[in-house]
Amino acid sequence: MAIYREDLDISAEQWRELLCDSSVFEVTDLDLMKALYACEGCREKASVLANVLGVSHYSVLNLQIGRLGKRIINKIPDVKFPADKDGNISYWHIPFWAEDAEKKGRYFWELRPELKEAIEKLSNADKINMQVNNAFTPEIRIIPMNKSIEFKNKPFEVVQQEFFLDELINGNNFLYLFRNAGINCAQNALLLFQYDNSIIACARLKGITRYENPKEGIYKGALALDKKSIRVFDPITTDELHSLDPDFKKFSQVKQSLNIDCLPRLLALISSKEGVRIAAEIPEETGDLVEGAKKRITVNAYERNPIARRRCLQEYGYKCCVCGFSFEEVYGEIGTGYIEVHHLKPLNEINKEYRVDPINDLRPVCPNCHSMLHKVNLTVEQLRGTLRKGT
Repeated sequence: MAIYREDLDISAEQWRELLCDSSVFEVTDLDLMKALYACEGCREKASVLANVLGVSHYSVLNLQIGRLGKRIINKIPDVKFPADKDGNISYWHIPFWAEDAEKKGRYFWELRPELKEAIEKLSNADKINMQVNNAFTPEIRIIPMNKSIEFKNKPFEVVQQEFFLDELINGNNFLYLFRNAGINCAQNALLLFQYDNSIIACARLKGITRYENPKEGIYKGALALDKKSIRVFDPITTDELHSLDPDFKKFSQVKQSLNIDCLPRLLALISSKEGVRIAAEIPEETGDLVEGAKKRITVNAYERNPIARRRCLQEYGYKCCVCGFSFEEVYGEIGTGYIEVHHLKPLNEINKEYRVDPINDLRPVCPNCHSMLHKVNLTVEQLRGTLRKGT
């Protein structure tokens, strides 16, 4: 893991002056600093900050920080600024410390201590409004799900896979149907889906539809969700929500709200829970059981785990990495979002401490190639080579 903590000769007082200079720190720059300041340890990934600020992609923030860095250099040119091995200025490293995240090129940003101190002094003196501009996320609402009636008391992992991933995302539905009064809230509200006294998924609201005649005779309307915003993760508990918003006491069947000021920390918590459980924690009903490892495990659990699967496909897409087959290209709309996921690691290398890495351990494959990979125990590269030879 690379850590970037080089000293920078800019004092807290100089940072205070820069923060108050609108020709250096524009409104969007201040919002970014305040959003990072609100995160635990003043430290977070740019992808989370982009979500907080309503930016389409963290690359937008990278460009923004580059422009800010250049303005800071123009304002105080005599300072020796951080540079890479080729002598190029590392603009992002001017306001931030940093370290690599899970993958090369994705970093945790952390406010430099002197910059943090300057923000605190301005806040204490009421010279800066610390509320982040949350226009992109007007409110945070908790949506209770009916575990017994709608989902037949299924485990939350199954609901995440079958409903949120298979039905909503891969099924191109994006509608969460409701039976009674539904909910009144603004577009882009962050919806937290409550299942069995915990939060297991979230999405942003695109709109609300109410049916003149109940759909299927029972559903009076639907919440239209933004497909790209649907996320599943390990459950968020009552205590965790209370730590974010002290006014939150417990879950109920009422559609509750959270204080919008906890948004940066909430999104950071969600990001931290998008990890992948170890083998022993994955329910056995998610795949076929086999003998062969140091313990009896679910061989397909890694491939079916919704979080692992989603991360893999975000990285590699929906084409077979062996033969290049695309269901969408061949079958059109009904093939959109469909592909299987193959686990690369041999069973004899798996033990009870093993945690799957969706980027390094999983690959998208079509069912034919998936069957061949398991049948003859070839690697992806070996099977691809067999195809090219026509044997």
